[in-house]
Amino acid sequence: MTIAEENKFYETDIQAYIPEKNKEFMLWLYNKLRNGYNPYLDLESIKHLIQKVKLWYEMKYPNRELEYNDGVINTEFEGINNISENMSFDQFRYRLNHDELETFDCKYRSNSGYCQPDWGNYDKNITDGNGWIDFIGFKVNAEYPNEMKVVKMMSATAVGGLISPYEVSRLTDFIPEIPSSYITIKDLIKILKGSEKVSSTDLEKIEFVNKTDLELRTKIINMIILSLIYSKDTNPEYGIKRAHKFAEEVNTKYSITITVPSLTELTSVASLASTKLEEIKIASLKRKVKKQLRSN
Repeated sequence: MTIAEENKFYETDIQAYIPEKNKEFMLWLYNKLRNGYNPYLDLESIKHLIQKVKLWYEMKYPNRELEYNDGVINTEFEGINNISENMSFDQFRYRLNHDELETFDCKYRSNSGYCQPDWGNYDKNITDGNGWIDFIGFKVNAEYPNEMKVVKMMSATAVGGLISPYEVSRLTDFIPEIPSSYITIKDLIKILKGSEKVSSTDLEKIEFVNKTDLELRTKIINMIILSLIYSKDTNPEYGIKRAHKFAEEVNTKYSITITVPSLTELTSVASLASTKLEEIKIASLKRKVKKQLRSN
């Protein structure tokens, strides 16, 4: 890519990697906030996280190393060592604060606090790496035939939202059949919907929050990719190489599928977005989002 082509590419930059300037993201976030969503990170914290990841990957894959790999050899830098193995994604996670880590990990969150679980026979794959399993508590409202109403406190794993057969067996009086193996929060929601005597707004809220957490993570990852590609500290061709490296690592870590757009695709999207500039008054939307974040 020539200098003229680079300059032309940067002219298409609508700064969609800055949350407050990304109209699609801001509108999505505002709608979720109005429905009761409460993210770990506010707008400034999301922006800080994006910048933190960008700097990490520019340090991990510096221009000089990429130039050397491309055959553009400068003898002054021929002794550069590859440090990417030491700067693993797990090492990066150690540099994240609690809320940033939770935003990336997207564990299930509880509305009802902690509940003592059935500790037996949980799959080791759902531990946090140290053999520890995080649990969340939730309430199930039930009604006996004599119209006596009770509240059952139950638990599920924060990773995967798994519920043990023992936990589900506590609902024997209210559901027609008890599963003999582990089920997920989604499974239990479906089971409860088939019963007139038991319900849980807690579970539905937990599922909504987790689904939104996953959507937010994807949106943040996509903004990070854009920040790497449009970075003025490098060039688009090296930026997109870093973006692919980042996408590969998060896909592997979280078993997701994030794709990196081509430079041509980005130029086309930016041109389309610029024609819709007046459709949403971003300053007004920004005020609404911040107000909603405070009220939540």
